[in-house]
Amino acid sequence: MKRTYYLIILLVVFSTSLLSIAWADPVVREIYYQKKTTLASKSFDLRFSLWDAETGGGEVWSEEKGVTPKNGIIKTYLGDTAPLDGVDFSSQLWVQVERIKKDGTPIAVGTRDMLAVVPYALYSEVSAGGGDGSSLTGVTAGNGLTGGGTFGNVTLDVGAGPGIAVDTNAVSIATGGVTTTMLADNAVTSAKIADSQIGTNDLANGAVTTAKISSSGASSGQVLKYNGTSVTWDSDAVGGFTLPYNSSVSSTSSAFKVTNNGAGVGIEGAGGSNSGLYGTSSSSAGVVGYSDTGTGAQGVGGARGIYGFSNTGEGVYGLSAGSVGVLGASVNSVGVRGTNVLYNNKGELATAGEGVYGVSTSGDGVKGESSGSGTPGVRGVSTTGDGVRGESSGSNKSGVYGVNNQSDGYGVYGRNTGGGYGVYSNGSLRVDGDIYVTGAYKGGIGPNGGAPFPRPAYDSGWVNIPGNTEMLMDTELPPPTYSNDNFFIYLRGKVNNWEFVPFANLQAEIESDNKIEVYNSSSGACQFRLQVWYIR
Repeated sequence: MKRTYYLIILLVVFSTSLLSIAWADPVVREIYYQKKTTLASKSFDLRFSLWDAETGGGEVWSEEKGVTPKNGIIKTYLGDTAPLDGVDFSSQLWVQVERIKKDGTPIAVGTRDMLAVVPYALYSEVSAGGGDGSSLTGVTAGNGLTGGGTFGNVTLDVGAGPGIAVDTNAVSIATGGVTTTMLADNAVTSAKIADSQIGTNDLANGAVTTAKISSSGASSGQVLKYNGTSVTWDSDAVGGFTLPYNSSVSSTSSAFKVTNNGAGVGIEGAGGSNSGLYGTSSSSAGVVGYSDTGTGAQGVGGARGIYGFSNTGEGVYGLSAGSVGVLGASVNSVGVRGTNVLYNNKGELATAGEGVYGVSTSGDGVKGESSGSGTPGVRGVSTTGDGVRGESSGSNKSGVYGVNNQSDGYGVYGRNTGGGYGVYSNGSLRVDGDIYVTGAYKGGIGPNGGAPFPRPAYDSGWVNIPGNTEMLMDTELPPPTYSNDNFFIYLRGKVNNWEFVPFANLQAEIESDNKIEVYNSSSGACQFRLQVWYIR
């Protein structure tokens, strides 16, 4: 059951002296502890522990023992069951009290209490120099030192070794004492390198950049060439294509690239009875067109403006940063049509009836994806028919499927400005995520159009409970923490078929697992019904 605890702490170290020396009696390593609780005046199995943080953290010591509170006050000595030896009192510690239930489960009694200054005298017993009272017995030379002794004046000298020179009142690096492995990367600057000391073998391949090549003797447009004897500046060989032209090259860069910095076309192709521009690729796009503001690729033809065919990828793929990736227009037919011959799937844009129309026998009828902020994955507009229409007969597939990976975007967005439904489902509606509602939650129950209340995640039904009894109910819900606010608990009580909400004699407490403890504080038996709603 839910309990509130009021705390009073008194910490006293029972010792005749806060500090002791080696020949004095040692301090008693026990801490007197007192705490005000609401526990009854009967014997309890309690667990006392020390922690290095007020919440969370790590446990550094613990002990268990039977304690009988008097008027709710716990009085005991910490360390009388388990010694406090080994506890580091040099940093702040907190005391936690837990009640051990019959099944061995510990339940925290209030919050942790901070230890005051006095117990840290236990730490001072060692840090103040008490120890065992021993005196200095000798000085031993460590690594790199010589000398030492056990009495009288003791001298330590720096031992001379490889790379070390030792003189009177001075220690230095011996000549030749610095080796390559002792130099850090980038430690030698150009000022430390003598002129004309770097040869060809000292230069890595590709280390000389264009900025290091002298342009002396060169004219505009010239390139470095080998004339059979030496490398010199000379004019570049420039020539034209001889048609028909056919060649091949193996390169990761473009095999052929033409740039037009003016207002004209980069590449233009024209064919009398065949394709004006034809491109093939075994693994990527046959033809790619890109534009920052206009059309990436444009085709005009008597049969087809642009025709694309692919065995594994897209027949036609368009990408534009500022306009339309692929644009198709028709006066009497479909603006853009795509057909999958193998699966008999087809999609049409700008038909006579629908803005977007898709049919699939195995996949999604219409699928749209958008990564832009506030932009739709699929958008269709029609003045007479369906804006977007998708049909699918595939198993576990969607007629219309939309994906958006932005926090302010929509996978599928429906809007009705005429007072009707923005999204209408003629069947069950399944939602795997959250439902965000800014309007009313309405239904068709009763004269006020009420809606069914959400079904609880757990319902115990009516359960008989004797007087002065605790009953643990396993809700099988995800385990909460002690202060979890993700649950709404509704506890009702009933005596002789009279139902009371709330019922003063019934209390519920969320345990540290997925169970809820119901407690009947009255002497008589009653019934209770526990219902839990899970709030995400």
